[in-house]
Amino acid sequence: SGKSLSGELLSHAGKAFTNGEIDFLQYVQLLENARNIEISYLENLLKYDETVLEANFLMN
Repeated sequence: SGKSLSGELLSHAGKAFTNGEIDFLQYVQLLENARNIEISYLENLLKYDETVLEANFLMN
């Protein structure tokens, strides 16, 4: 899921930066990518939940 992908990206980015494999700019870009992935995941989850609520409302 997007949440686990975001977490993996954050973990790998932190390790790579700590080990000197990437510079600060690359690290910040990876953090931004991880944040965008999580935001997208949460937006899609919200849309799904709204759809379920609407369907339940229409069926009752």
